[in-house]
Amino acid sequence: MPRRVRPPVLLVAPVIVLAAAEIGANAIRMAHYQHDQKDYNLADERGLLLWAEIPLVDIVTDSAALTTSTQNQLRELIRQNYNRPSIAFWGIGNEQLDYNGTATNRVLASLAGIVESEDPDRLSTYAVRGEGPDNAQAGLHTQTTGFNK
Repeated sequence: MPRRVRPPVLLVAPVIVLAAAEIGANAIRMAHYQHDQKDYNLADERGLLLWAEIPLVDIVTDSAALTTSTQNQLRELIRQNYNRPSIAFWGIGNEQLDYNGTATNRVLASLAGIVESEDPDRLSTYAVRGEGPDNAQAGLHTQTTGFNK
């Protein structure tokens, strides 16, 4: 009987969590989407801090459907993981291409408000593109900002 092999994608996050603890890291960014609950469990067990974020990457349109969907995703991320000791940051987005755009900043402001209302004891954060961070209005909505390079 052939041996069953799990697809590598399923192993990436647990390996990162275990490797982070092994090398002495104390925080991990769970980037771009919500991860499997096993990954959060490992971080809780190992005492790691997590930056959990929703998949708001690159482009925001001036669409009610996009805004509503993104807001719902953030609420669900927070509500599903609210009691986890590992969560330190709620990420509201990553590297918007139009980081000074009206639609982008309207959505990000609404998401920052959701973090404040759903979990005021944790920090909201945003990942700004590395180039021109001084001009990035998108990073001004959150309590802390990370700069990708």
